[in-house]
Amino acid sequence: MPTRSGLMTHATYWSLRNGAHVAPRAAERDMVLCQLVVRSVGSLSSFTAGGNAYDGMGGTGS
Repeated sequence: MPTRSGLMTHATYWSLRNGAHVAPRAAERDMVLCQLVVRSVGSLSSFTAGGNAYDGMGGTGS
């Protein structure tokens, strides 16, 4: 559930920094992490995990 300072997805805490949710390295795969965040906050315009950028449609960004 999102709060003003962050949100929890399974065992990962995401802090809110400069309008972006940021988490340390997590055990879940990149796309699983993205899906968990979407369930909590709604649609995303972009997502970066493990140095890989993804656009809001789920594809790899530039």
